[in-house]
Amino acid sequence: MPGNRHNLLYLALAPGSADLVEAKRSSDRVQVLRRSTLAFAADGGLDHPAVLGAALAEHLRANEYSAKHVVIGLCPRWVLTRHRQVPPADADALRGIVNLQIEREFAAGASEMTFDYLLGENTGQPNVSLLLAGARRSVLSQARQAAEAAGLKIEAITATPLAAAAGRSGVVVLVEDGVAGVIQVRDDQVIAMASCHADPAMLQDEAARTRFLGDLSRCTLQLPGDSGGVGLTLILPSSVTEADARSLTDAAIERFGPVEAVQDDPAQVLAQHASDPYTSLIDFNATRLTEPGKPKLSIGARWGIRAAVIALLVGGALAYLWLDATSKRDALQAELDTISDKAAELQAIVEDTQSAQTWYDKRPPALDCLLELTRTFPTQGEIRVETLTLREDMTGQIDCAAEDSETMDDYFIKMQRSDTLLQINRGSVRPAGGNSTWIDFPISFTFDPAREGSKP
Repeated sequence: MPGNRHNLLYLALAPGSADLVEAKRSSDRVQVLRRSTLAFAADGGLDHPAVLGAALAEHLRANEYSAKHVVIGLCPRWVLTRHRQVPPADADALRGIVNLQIEREFAAGASEMTFDYLLGENTGQPNVSLLLAGARRSVLSQARQAAEAAGLKIEAITATPLAAAAGRSGVVVLVEDGVAGVIQVRDDQVIAMASCHADPAMLQDEAARTRFLGDLSRCTLQLPGDSGGVGLTLILPSSVTEADARSLTDAAIERFGPVEAVQDDPAQVLAQHASDPYTSLIDFNATRLTEPGKPKLSIGARWGIRAAVIALLVGGALAYLWLDATSKRDALQAELDTISDKAAELQAIVEDTQSAQTWYDKRPPALDCLLELTRTFPTQGEIRVETLTLREDMTGQIDCAAEDSETMDDYFIKMQRSDTLLQINRGSVRPAGGNSTWIDFPISFTFDPAREGSKP
């Protein structure tokens, strides 16, 4: 729970608006004191934090909000998540484990992002569940500037969809203004999160509902493993009428099977979760990856320590290299003296072995993997491979670009039908940028040639 304040403001930021709730927790329930929605002007969204802050300050005054401390929830468009299993460890060791995971997963953009993590309950198993979440520093900076311009002090910055997933299971869909978060929950742990476009004001139109459910279907394909048949929960804002909510639910049942629909505003969902004293939050404002404070030293002392450490490292490295080189030289000389009379015979054996080696070479499994990947290319539409990573254990990742979502789905489905491509998971889908209609997406997989012909 952020702080121990009597009243807090909860602000759920979405691309088109901000949902606000002022609430306090009394005993085991949350008491909502005020709630409202601030629709952004054309030039007043998060990209213009000063304008947004001024509009937010005026909105708070007009609606008589009294809380000055705020918990900010970011929509799923601005948050990335990864789920991993890690060994139990103390805070320092875990910080190192998570930082190594970040370097592996986000090598290109880690410096531009802020990360935090949550650990699942330790059940005595060899590994514990870990949820890693990241947000761009530019987005966090804009949120802080807007809050400061509105005269607010930030208690925490978290992800609104993670609050919606608390206490639920299966696939949870939180609909906000302009975006819907699709979260997969298993054993009270968030496994994955994706997002798609959503416009609650247009859900009264059947065509708009059909488009939304189509986008939602593509989002569920991005979730790892089989998410079908596990139940789907739709969380709709109160602005959606009961009739429209019922129509959307009926249409969703035809696509996804069992569907539970509830109406709850994003800020109220955030308040219910973040105000719980027993809840741990993803908090980009005070991340667990921040190094603990160190005692302050003078500039001269710091430079002196650095110089001493560098001198020690250089001296140690030179001594080690010299000792290692001389010991290897002496060992090699001794071996040469021992086998000098057999050197010619050994050389002939080596040459004969090298000549015959190619007779027994087997085709590397990497070539079979490349062949299988090309066999899964769609026959319709254009697709290109940007990068391919293939590790020694035959796990890999392919970064692709497709001209449209149908071509992307066709490629993903053909990979799933492959006998030898296993554990296929698709990552986040993102536009190529500019005026291009192409979309970029990664797919991770495992190649096992022994499974060929195992699928019916």
